[in-house]
Amino acid sequence: MAQDNILIATSIVPGARQDIQAAAVQSWLDHGFHVASLNAPEEIDRLRGTYPGVDFILQMRTGKLETGRPVIYLSDMLHHLKESGRRTLGIVNSDIYLPPNPKLPNFVSGNTEKSLLFGPRQEVPEFGTGEGKMDPFGFDYFFFDSEILRIWPECKFCLGMPFWDLWFPLVPIFAGVAAKKLISPAARHIPHPTQRDDSFFMFNNEFVEVLLPQLGKTPDGAETFGAEIDGAAYPALLNEARTSQASGAPEAERLAALENLAAYLDELTRYVIGYIDRNSEKIELA
Repeated sequence: MAQDNILIATSIVPGARQDIQAAAVQSWLDHGFHVASLNAPEEIDRLRGTYPGVDFILQMRTGKLETGRPVIYLSDMLHHLKESGRRTLGIVNSDIYLPPNPKLPNFVSGNTEKSLLFGPRQEVPEFGTGEGKMDPFGFDYFFFDSEILRIWPECKFCLGMPFWDLWFPLVPIFAGVAAKKLISPAARHIPHPTQRDDSFFMFNNEFVEVLLPQLGKTPDGAETFGAEIDGAAYPALLNEARTSQASGAPEAERLAALENLAAYLDELTRYVIGYIDRNSEKIELA
């Protein structure tokens, strides 16, 4: 059966929202998917008994120094998937529920041959309802063929932190590999508060540094990337923001510098979301 070969990697988070994560992960298991959760040692001790059927994979390297939490590097997750030897692989956020659909496993297998299949979540008040809006700002599940694992380079992005979900589908588009966006409401998410801290801006900077070398390039089968984006503006805006903070400039000046930088980054992020949408094949799940 198709699902016998599909492995989903994630990183279950101890603490809050355990009932939500447990229901989400169980929905993957109910589809017949194999599930591996990559976690720090202290997290595995807290989680193992709560998630039967999940293989917990010990990770000594985490992003705790940078973020304050033992989040898992995306590169380490990809390494584990490669070592699994399975053909069809996935990365899914641990609070994403996949509602029952007997067609899903074969659909995933059939749409990932030398391709990436990805999509946004549907925001719902509870997992049992199919009424809710699709999130227009990011993506929460990714399935792909092991043959294309090589296209994702080493990176500093971490699961559960910003911008990895935009970077991930950009890589195959830049590499001329098929990217398929599932537009059906196949994944549900219950909203929760989020906070921005210093790590948000760190990953934002990482994201921009990855994008700048791609400006003006035209990948095979895709439109030119960022022809209208002023790449030279970013270093100047970043330097202005850093200098104003370090020099103790008046508050109004510091705020203005940060707002100018934020406006540039917001514009770039909106452009990337649109670029991904325009350069991926739209597919539906019946």
